[in-house]
Amino acid sequence: ISTLLGVILVRVLSHFVKVFQTEEFNRRRRCFNQLLGVGIFSLVVCIIAMTTDNNFFKMASELLLVLSWLLAAILLSMLIRLEPKKLNPGLELYMPVILVGILVVTLRILFLPNRMMNLLFPPLLLGIFIWQLVVCRKYSGKADKADSIISWISLFIIAVSTIMSWTGYLFLGLLVMIGWLFQVAAIETITAATVLLGFYFRKRLGGRIDKAQGEARLSGTKAGKGDFIFVTWLYDLFKVAVLPVIGVLSVPFCINLALNVFDLREISHRIFHKPIFDVQNATGEVILHLTFYKIVLVVCLYFIFRYACYAVKAFYKVMMTERLKLKSGRSHIHTNEINLTLANNLIGVLIWGIYIVVCILIMKIPMGAISIVAAGLATGLGLAMKDILNNFIYGIQLMSGRLRVGDWVECDGVRGKCTAISYQSTQIE
Repeated sequence: ISTLLGVILVRVLSHFVKVFQTEEFNRRRRCFNQLLGVGIFSLVVCIIAMTTDNNFFKMASELLLVLSWLLAAILLSMLIRLEPKKLNPGLELYMPVILVGILVVTLRILFLPNRMMNLLFPPLLLGIFIWQLVVCRKYSGKADKADSIISWISLFIIAVSTIMSWTGYLFLGLLVMIGWLFQVAAIETITAATVLLGFYFRKRLGGRIDKAQGEARLSGTKAGKGDFIFVTWLYDLFKVAVLPVIGVLSVPFCINLALNVFDLREISHRIFHKPIFDVQNATGEVILHLTFYKIVLVVCLYFIFRYACYAVKAFYKVMMTERLKLKSGRSHIHTNEINLTLANNLIGVLIWGIYIVVCILIMKIPMGAISIVAAGLATGLGLAMKDILNNFIYGIQLMSGRLRVGDWVECDGVRGKCTAISYQSTQIE
């Protein structure tokens, strides 16, 4: 009924809104009608949930809203990122997955008896596996590459769930299947957000970056990474940190959603917080405590610290450039007039050092044990790596300003331009 209302609404609006009269929209009409139907359905379910005190309807509404998110994420993502000719193949590839989600949620709402589930679902999953295999082979060359990859992974997941259901582990198979359905929705949501971020970069930031390039902050060279951080900092934040963090968090989020469909919140909490490693010494002091939740937290912090390292280096470079321009009274300067090598290395060591310390604290590794090990290693390595440490000190001396990236040097009859300086080597082109 919601989809039918969506079709009628689009036909009415097509008489008044010019966008709905274009050929481009007509080629996307089928997918748009379905998305509008999902939106109307979600609105009706929300109204029911807010206006009823019946616990059954509240539980059913919650599950149906989750299902609506699954459908809307897939449809909206395809509308945003796909060409019209690839929409129908994409829809065909996702239809078996969508049908499984509808079946699982519907039967969960109806409280179908276990015996009936054991009777119905194994042949249903087998039929859906065959359907998914047919559409994967039929549309793999016609659909978008990302959709093809997801559809083949879906085929594998459906195969695993089918085998589980036929060998007596139906409930586990359904959990695997519904968890993957939610993960598909999360992947599509993140993919759509990435495409929209690219649109924002081209439409809103492109002109501002061109203007900054026209000002020629650094003459004689191409714009480097982070040269326009004052313009792109928000875009970089989402691209480098926010979207990857959301991608990592989507895994436990989807697992939790799948377990909540079957009202298994307690098991969800145990999965995330049960120790994978819980090592103690002779006195009972914890020397390593690792859980799934902590692994996710450490990975998320990695992306946050990576952006912090990039942003601090970029802001420092811009500020040093502007300071030198102001001091010299010139509007253009060369890159080799700014010594950034040592500062960049110090910023990297400091930020990643903080990240390592935070990870150690999260995993409850005693600092005393690390200090003892580090002292012993320092003594042995100091003797064994004398020459390497000498090179390390020489590298710091070079990075402090004796030699800069962009300088021309001559050594033993070989002349070249310095392209990079690190602790252990200097690259000359």
